[in-house]
Amino acid sequence: MIEASFPKLGPWILSRQFVPTHRDTEPRYIHPDIRIVAVHEKSGQARVAVIPGGKGSGAEWGDVWRKAFVELGLLDLVLKRQRRKRLVSARHAQAWPIFTKVVIPRLYDFLAPFYCKPGHVWSEREKALKRDAFFSKELLEDMRDLLRQEHPHVFARTTRGQLKAAVHRHITSRRKSTESAK
Repeated sequence: MIEASFPKLGPWILSRQFVPTHRDTEPRYIHPDIRIVAVHEKSGQARVAVIPGGKGSGAEWGDVWRKAFVELGLLDLVLKRQRRKRLVSARHAQAWPIFTKVVIPRLYDFLAPFYCKPGHVWSEREKALKRDAFFSKELLEDMRDLLRQEHPHVFARTTRGQLKAAVHRHITSRRKSTESAK
């Protein structure tokens, strides 16, 4: 409610500032009051409300802000659903970074030894190269199935390609870290 209302709420331009609690050589702000100023963009009418500072819990804090918007006469605008551009993509919300940086790499490191399969050699000069495949189809499908079982809300639409990309980033970052250590 608070963040969606600033800096513009309908025809009103809102600003907020902390009110200093002490003035010595420099102002100090220890649990300060918050002054909200609303200025109508056409008429120039200004309205002011002050939210008392202090330590408040979440429910009390929300009630205090609600009262401030009532004082300003803008509560109906705050509560009205507005069509505006989304600040995030339309893609379904995911906790993707924790999975790509921690969960998927650890799962890959754990399962990869059980999915040994000859890797493809793409160069004529590397005929003698023998290594296991990095991205076994079976490994990626089993990883996806495990992740879907444990976190269905996050991995319901995850593709094998997305997992492969996360594993590839893990492998290349690990390779770079060992090269820089040499």
